[in-house]
Amino acid sequence: HVSDRIELWCETDDATASVLRDHAAYVREQVLATQFVVGAAPVGAFVAEGKVGNGAAVKLALEKR
Repeated sequence: HVSDRIELWCETDDATASVLRDHAAYVREQVLATQFVVGAAPVGAFVAEGKVGNGAAVKLALEKR
């Protein structure tokens, strides 16, 4: 049983952001996030950067809650 929860943020291009917003509930469920925001992360959050399948740059940030 996993009880830890996170808050998750994602910064990316408009097209990728639109897809993420459409699937936000699924993302929250899969990563046990209490919040999933497509937008800028708060200062101090853990940040990782990469690219998704279409080559779009993505910056993910999270904080444990």
